[in-house]
Amino acid sequence: MEERWHWVALPSVTATAKPAVSPVADQLSADLETDAFRPFVSATGKVLTTDRFRQLLVEQEYQVLATGETGEPSGMGWTELGDLDHYGHAQGWKLAWRVDEVVREFVDRLAALLEAGWKTVRVVTDHGWLLLPGGLPKSELPSFLVETRWGRCAVLKDTSVVDTAVVTWYWSPHVRVAMAPGIHVFRSGVEYAHGGLSVQECVAMELTVTQQGASGPPATIAAVRWSGLRCRVQVEGTAQGLRVDIRTKAADPSTSITAAKNVSVEGPTALLVEDDRYEGTAAVVVLLTTDDRAIARQSTTVGE
Repeated sequence: MEERWHWVALPSVTATAKPAVSPVADQLSADLETDAFRPFVSATGKVLTTDRFRQLLVEQEYQVLATGETGEPSGMGWTELGDLDHYGHAQGWKLAWRVDEVVREFVDRLAALLEAGWKTVRVVTDHGWLLLPGGLPKSELPSFLVETRWGRCAVLKDTSVVDTAVVTWYWSPHVRVAMAPGIHVFRSGVEYAHGGLSVQECVAMELTVTQQGASGPPATIAAVRWSGLRCRVQVEGTAQGLRVDIRTKAADPSTSITAAKNVSVEGPTALLVEDDRYEGTAAVVVLLTTDDRAIARQSTTVGE
């Protein structure tokens, strides 16, 4: 695994910084408009939306993988994980409760991609953030000086002069952006924020994980079928001594909701979820080696 770091695009908000670390950054640009700090698709002049972002990825021959999908490892793919930014804006200091959960999800997702046969997975993030229970200190910035004002940054009017740091927008040198000083914000009552110039917001880590000789798992889950609370799992492959389990979190054996069973050589392996409280619960069928290493998994809903 290789670790490195990079400076994020300014201001360090998602709409600006996420496209900048994506494989389609060279397809984007802007002139005098910010449209909520979103760049434009150069070829069409249309503002970048989620649908247009994904379309650009497809046009560049990237597979856009939804949660749980592993795609075709011989090509290129893009997938996203983690709701830390959403949790922070919605829940403030309670974000701290979510960090371990998201890290576990990340490890699980990374393992699933490598086990599916991807030889290299590059992990990037668009920006960091500040978190202060009780609220970040406020810095005054009169509304008549700005076009738009966010928590840690604001677009200035052409003639405005301010006492705080001013940078140009990453996507256009014609747009001036005021940056809140230190860990201050331009709005009251904000516990979680990003968009400013702190090291916490502007330095992001990149991880590149390479698995030499990866050629796909020795066995795969071909089908998962439910009949009530009984699950039948069809496994294809030649590996010996495999077991099947059903968990609410694939990487955590303590979340198993059934008794793991050896893979049947005569047909589907049947597992029973005895506690009917799990009916309708999202779960993961996991294929395990003799040393409890997960080599394949498939998302499912108990009882469906």
